[in-house]
Amino acid sequence: MLKAINRRHKLGIQFNESELSAKFPNGSMIYLVGADSNEDERQKLLGQKFVLVVIDEAQAFGIDLRQLVYGVLKPAVADYRGTIVLTGTPGNLIKGLFFDVTNGREAGWSGHRWDTYANPYMAEQWAGEIADLKAASPLVVETPWFRQMYLGEWVIDSDKLVYRFNSDRNTFTELPTFHAGQWHYVLGVDLGYNDPTAFALCAYHDYDKTLYVLEAEKHPRLDVTSVAERIRGFQARYELDCIVVDGANKQAVEEMRRRHELPLRAADKTGKSDLIEIMNGECIQARIKLNLQRCAQLPTKPPRRFPADAQEVRAAR
Repeated sequence: MLKAINRRHKLGIQFNESELSAKFPNGSMIYLVGADSNEDERQKLLGQKFVLVVIDEAQAFGIDLRQLVYGVLKPAVADYRGTIVLTGTPGNLIKGLFFDVTNGREAGWSGHRWDTYANPYMAEQWAGEIADLKAASPLVVETPWFRQMYLGEWVIDSDKLVYRFNSDRNTFTELPTFHAGQWHYVLGVDLGYNDPTAFALCAYHDYDKTLYVLEAEKHPRLDVTSVAERIRGFQARYELDCIVVDGANKQAVEEMRRRHELPLRAADKTGKSDLIEIMNGECIQARIKLNLQRCAQLPTKPPRRFPADAQEVRAAR
């Protein structure tokens, strides 16, 4: 971005790729630092002198932002009585410094909030984009991602449920009929031993945006061979496009792949909280539905989230 601005306006900026800096003809400098990546990057900021520090996408920082700001950056702007700016959009973590600052809970900060309608070059396009989303799915206005990205709201789930399942809108008894396209079947396997191994069979159609959970079952104390046999039972009844398995037990997964010749795909379990929000958005729009009769072992009353202090105690343990 800086290079594009430099070319367009002929500013004469000199870029240093190795230290990620930009030097202006008047001596001013801009440094880019990945302060949330590792401790070495944060150490680069100690003992420096800055007029302005901008933390972009502050809601996405995975480190203690409060310690970074008050323990590292505040001393670095003291010489020039400089400014620290936190910018971003509401996220899924409703705690921490950025959440407190943007909700008026942190003394010493001024808050400024804009939506896209404040940009005269984007207001008309933005209104059209929102109208299109509402026309395609009126319930989209209730989804966390819409409220965060389009309305700039910090979304707090009032009933504190992990999954926004509703038996009125998220259940079905018979698959719909289509005169074209085809059904696709996916099997999900969550491995366990003392904790049961779970199997979930899902289906989707070429001309339907809904994911249908056809069957779900769980069985304790299954060994690798028993799991493989149950997977083959699903293969005998359905033409599976994909078999996704919990990849934490790599030894068991590789044995089923090689000895039992099963085409398994390991699940990507990173970013779990983000995936839960995506799933909740789909549940709200009635794009995930369960056959309760054949999914009786799934809990229809989702577990409640722990309060923040209880989560911290669990993490400490």
